Amino acid sequence: MQKLTAIHEGAHVVTAYLSKYHFITGQISLFSDTEGETFVTLSRKKIGNSNKQISEELFKDIEIVKDAAIVFYSGFESEKIYNDENGIEVEKEYSMNDYNNVNELIKNCLAPQTIKTEELILESKMVVTENWLAITKISAALLEAPRNSLNAEDAIQILDAHYDRYSF
Repeated sequence: MQKLTAIHEGAHVVTAYLSKYHFITGQISLFSDTEGETFVTLSRKKIGNSNKQISEELFKDIEIVKDAAIVFYSGFESEKIYNDENGIEVEKEYSMNDYNNVNELIKNCLAPQTIKTEELILESKMVVTENWLAITKISAALLEAPRNSLNAEDAIQILDAHYDRYSF
């Protein structure tokens, strides 16, 4: 279970790193075999590059909400891939807080009726699948770190090196 939890958190880290508007910050931690935490925030740099203005309304922006949803959904999508590879039954219960967070973001956005969660889940699955090697690198680093806690700077360094090596 701890490896599965590390894969889940690793997916959040990688999708936030790659996302259009979000980034990781603080500690990435495993608290038990089934509980972990990754802090994701809006990136001032990414927001600035998109010509969006930082304001309270930004949290209601449909593009921002969709971007966050992909990051949240990635945890469970990575669990499904890992479980499929290892012949383990999938249990969504450990990811319900991620789904609840997305539901709340959608409910509070400017046009919730325009957001199709099925499409965002599929997009999240695609990002996870395409970046599986990076996710496994982060999850391994998290499992090897003292107290199973990795700071965001170290995770970013791992991902910078990974994507520099594999970019063409």
